[in-house]
Amino acid sequence: MTPPASKTPFQILIVRHPPPGVPQAAFISGLDALVDEFLTLPVSGIFQAVEIFVPKTDFAVNSKFEEMGFSTTPPLNPVVLRLQTEVSAEYIIGSKESYLKFLASSDFGRLISEGETSFGLNANVNAGQSARGPYWVLVFDLLAEGANDDVHGIAEKFHKKLAPRVQEWLQFPVAQKTVLKHQIYQSNSEISNEMERLGLGYPAPRPTLALFGEYSDLESLKEAIYAPETVDIAVNRVTPKALSTSYTVQSFVADVIVKKSTI
Repeated sequence: MTPPASKTPFQILIVRHPPPGVPQAAFISGLDALVDEFLTLPVSGIFQAVEIFVPKTDFAVNSKFEEMGFSTTPPLNPVVLRLQTEVSAEYIIGSKESYLKFLASSDFGRLISEGETSFGLNANVNAGQSARGPYWVLVFDLLAEGANDDVHGIAEKFHKKLAPRVQEWLQFPVAQKTVLKHQIYQSNSEISNEMERLGLGYPAPRPTLALFGEYSDLESLKEAIYAPETVDIAVNRVTPKALSTSYTVQSFVADVIVKKSTI
């Protein structure tokens, strides 16, 4: 029997840091080239949007939040790759099946091999790409208590605690004025379980929650981040103690390279 179709888009977030000794610009260049190659493969047709979120190195939001008393992890300049389908009831199940089959293919193995051997060392970012943003991105790395803890369950529980605070903040005039779009993603282990089954050698995922906020320009983003309402919620109401959850968080401002967008 065909399982009921989800009304949630099939979306993948890949968070990577530059390897030791590889400059961020070279790392992004290599990732950009790898995505270009991925987009030549048939499986890429299941995605309506493919975007690379590139941290702005000239705006250290982590250090600013540390000054406010909001505890963040050291700035590691992660780069986020986001792939997503459209919201189509019949489309989503087929998209997942196609992607999981791709994980077992020689094309996937070749891309991973190329990424590991020459990531960021031999490519240039195309000059003609469209871009938008900036985005304020927060990646919450939740600390599981045991090796067998349910990744999805931990992320879902934290989502239920955090979401009301986010919704409350979005009602403030400063957020109404500045935020163009916001999204919250919570991790599950569906893809990692398949990669483990295939013996691809990737570590088990950690429960993660990611928040994306889009703004028209950097000044609007700064206005939102430094507003007293934001500081109050960040410092007093979404701390690990306030939410009874152990976590670390990376907070950064990113520009977006849009590799594909038909949504």
